[in-house]
Amino acid sequence: MNHDLTITYLEDKSEYIVLADHLSRDPKLSVKCEANVCKVCEAADAPLVRNGKSAVARTNPAIFNDFPELRKANLKSFLANKELVRSIQYKDKKLRAVIQAKENLVLPGARNRPGETGRWKMEVEEGVVVVAKNFGVRKVNVTVIPERFTNWVAQKVHDEHGCSSMNALLNVAKSVVDAPKIKDAIKAIIGRCRKCTFMRNVPNTYVDLKEYKDLNPSRIGEVVSWDQLSRRSELINKQLKYWVIIDHLTAYAKMYPVEGPSSAENNKLALLRAINDIAGPTRETVNVITDGAKYNESLINDADLLNNSVKLIITTALSRSKNNLCILDTRTAKMTKYLTMALNESKDSWVIAQKAEQAHNKIKGTHGYSPIELFKGIDQITGKAIKIDWDKIKMFIKRARKMSREANDKMARKKSVRDPINLVPFDEENEEGRVYGKMDRSPIKIGDIIVLSGAFDKNNSRPWWKVCPSEQIPNGIDFDNRVVSTVKMDLRKIQKSSRKLWSFSAIKAVCDGREKLTESDLYNRFKSVPECFDANYLRLEDENGHLWRNT
Repeated sequence: MNHDLTITYLEDKSEYIVLADHLSRDPKLSVKCEANVCKVCEAADAPLVRNGKSAVARTNPAIFNDFPELRKANLKSFLANKELVRSIQYKDKKLRAVIQAKENLVLPGARNRPGETGRWKMEVEEGVVVVAKNFGVRKVNVTVIPERFTNWVAQKVHDEHGCSSMNALLNVAKSVVDAPKIKDAIKAIIGRCRKCTFMRNVPNTYVDLKEYKDLNPSRIGEVVSWDQLSRRSELINKQLKYWVIIDHLTAYAKMYPVEGPSSAENNKLALLRAINDIAGPTRETVNVITDGAKYNESLINDADLLNNSVKLIITTALSRSKNNLCILDTRTAKMTKYLTMALNESKDSWVIAQKAEQAHNKIKGTHGYSPIELFKGIDQITGKAIKIDWDKIKMFIKRARKMSREANDKMARKKSVRDPINLVPFDEENEEGRVYGKMDRSPIKIGDIIVLSGAFDKNNSRPWWKVCPSEQIPNGIDFDNRVVSTVKMDLRKIQKSSRKLWSFSAIKAVCDGREKLTESDLYNRFKSVPECFDANYLRLEDENGHLWRNT
């Protein structure tokens, strides 16, 4: 867009921002309007986050006008549409130079240094520029995306993959695309999503392991863990119980609601059903590791289990060896946060179980694969079959468990704890006072959402508190005494017990309470924006016409 513009000013500048400030591409000059009805902000390329080192541009209607297919496209269909991806890449100067150099042998000019660098770092497959990336023991070619579409890709990963920690979303995004500033875009999205804020602030759980003896599974379903989880749902005011089975080789987990009493007979039927889902109709022996509950001890040497080649291994405190239970304990600890989210969103026990297990099985491990990819042998984004080197996976898991055991023992000896987060007043003009998501420092203001240190308790399905004024603290936040006034969120009726004062030391994380714009929200807002945006003037509604004058 040409910056040599004829500007039409408004009489009342307090309600609107000068058009030239909106259209400026310089992050230092660009101004973000706080009004929700400003059509200039919706049509401009105003940055969403500016922290001094990077500026992430929010999704704007310009990309939808240039490529209408993006309005209804998901990440899978977008990557499968090679013609669309190539047309997007060809509009980028650097990627266009790579395509011309690879296909037409037209080398970049002397001044096109990014194109010259990309020429020997990237390749062209099926007309699309890709780059090789390593994920653990996995090596894939991912599609290169221009910076203009970084925020759109990050929003799609967040919407389709679901809420998770920053590293989890970043690993998913990097496994399918190579986009500039993707980390900053994901950080901007997580900073305004309270579920993601809850996910990225779970405590570190350690188990002091000694004389570790692993059963070393060689196939899926050879060694599994079996346990029962109980969680309280505040939506239905009821205690829910679930059977949980976890495969040791793939970390694939399944959950089943407990129907009826927790008797030995119901336990046996649920276990046989779960083993059939994990191991399939096989006659090979399945080793089931579980704790010493009464309904488990009653199944030792059970005839039905022996006929189905199921060997039950009970580990108790008397055996002085609970090493194999550590896999079950760590995986259930990881599933607790997803189960808490599901309990807060649904009332049906089967829907809760399905949401929790799907969220857990999509998280990629350090070897580059997620449990669902190892279990089914297909990529969770593209749906294509993948080749898995199981020998490398087994050695990688053994090495990772050894390193984890050494690190956990070291942390257990040091007894280290994390310092409380340092809270500062919100200030849009100051980098320190406007950037959310840091581990040691965060701004805070009225309307922000906080997560407390005890939010990971298994029976706390409403972990969010909103900062609000109160009789004790009219401003809501007392920085002198380090106290904040809050009200519990997502409650039908606000009672006296729902309002509490918390010390700054009790706050685990702070989430920006301002409006979170999803892709659907952006699309609904952009529907009112004209297809052709005239830079010389902006047509307001009839009742606002008197505000305009020519200069």
